[in-house]
Amino acid sequence: MKKFYFLLASLFMLNALGQVPANDDCANATLITSTPYDINQDASAATNNAGGLDVCGSPAWGMNDGVWYTLTGTGGDVSLSVLPSGWNCQVDVYSGSCGNFTCVLGLNDGATDEMEQGTFFADTNVDYYINIGHWAYDANHPQADSPEGPFTLHVEGALLNIAPNKIDNFNIYLNPANHILYLSADEQITKVQIFDLSGKEVMKAQPNKMMTNFDLTTYKSGLYLVKVNSLSQSGTYKIIK
Repeated sequence: MKKFYFLLASLFMLNALGQVPANDDCANATLITSTPYDINQDASAATNNAGGLDVCGSPAWGMNDGVWYTLTGTGGDVSLSVLPSGWNCQVDVYSGSCGNFTCVLGLNDGATDEMEQGTFFADTNVDYYINIGHWAYDANHPQADSPEGPFTLHVEGALLNIAPNKIDNFNIYLNPANHILYLSADEQITKVQIFDLSGKEVMKAQPNKMMTNFDLTTYKSGLYLVKVNSLSQSGTYKIIK
């Protein structure tokens, strides 16, 4: 009986908190493919994952690991603004990779319901991560690990435009251990092209299979675009080696 009430209470709490956002962690950051970019998101159910982040330091505080967005620069300024509703947000921008960040921009000037905004230079072919979370994750501050809430994000500037078209029920995975790229779909994959960020085609194949793989061992480290055609659809995907 106790187990039943515990499960019931857990389900009630989960329902009250709402669904955890799809971009709750860095690995699942929402890809911004073109600008101007505007979105309204409710991050009330965001979790703090492995804990707070203190990458940008003063004048920004350590912040909650809230929700994440990512974009790739093309050698120009990128401006962003975040307007929270009912909470005090901090916005940090990082380069690097998930778990191995370098601070690019830290924004923590406003109070509750006040906009955070700033501009940074986005180098060509460099990935950037935008972290939006509660302003203080610090045991010395009572606001530590306070919840996020609704906000509006606006981004404009120079970034790599990656077409968001996708193939239904398609999977793509690059194994970092052996550098094998695996592809699978519900119908035959008729053509695969890989491009580097200069736009040069570095690989082309016509597997005509539902499952196929490619050895990318000799490819340089960096970001690539993979264009895939199936019998009835096409999609463009970003991979990082």
